[in-house]
Amino acid sequence: MSPADRRRRRGRMMLMVALLALLGAVLASFAVGPLRLPPLEVLQALGVKLGLLDTQAVSTRELAVVWQLRIPRALLGAMVGASLAMAGASLQGLFGNPLADPGIVGVSQGAALGAVAAIVLGAAGAAGWLVPVAAFVGGALAIGLTYALARPGKGSGNATLLLVGIAMAAFCSALIGFLTYIASESELQSLVFWQMGSLARANWADVAAVVPLFAIGVRSTSAWM
Repeated sequence: MSPADRRRRRGRMMLMVALLALLGAVLASFAVGPLRLPPLEVLQALGVKLGLLDTQAVSTRELAVVWQLRIPRALLGAMVGASLAMAGASLQGLFGNPLADPGIVGVSQGAALGAVAAIVLGAAGAAGWLVPVAAFVGGALAIGLTYALARPGKGSGNATLLLVGIAMAAFCSALIGFLTYIASESELQSLVFWQMGSLARANWADVAAVVPLFAIGVRSTSAWM
């Protein structure tokens, strides 16, 4: 077996171990929480919802906790984590540096600027799609401007792209600071909760919204890699 074959085999084994660990964590999250449920009751709740068991096999409260709260939260957390991992791996491949991350080219700060602008300058409450769409647009504009200014295809290398990305991140951070300064008290509270991040209110509508975007990201990353 050649060294390349050994590396591929080792990579596949590591992927299988990681997938099994993810599956175990997701299943455990169905049972763990303020209301602790035995694994058997979790399986019964899944069976009832899938039509495999009678509705009397589990209480209405347990069914709601598992199906309406914990499963959407676990699925959304898995997709969000995988998306962040793909973004980091893509940038590491682009720069040829295992330490690369979305922050060094301004993507993270650009997305944060878009979200902060939506909260401070947008409609009252900035609910629904406004904040995530603004964050996506902000991140896309930041990486687009970074690439256009660095022009890596015209003689400048990754070092120039890195420096321009750091400058873009600093510029976006300055604008975030200004918007935070002019924000009202209620807007500041929204900013704090957004920056902390939480999946506590995840629901099936959120999962349905993320699935197509996640699928596009997986397909695009697989084709590029």
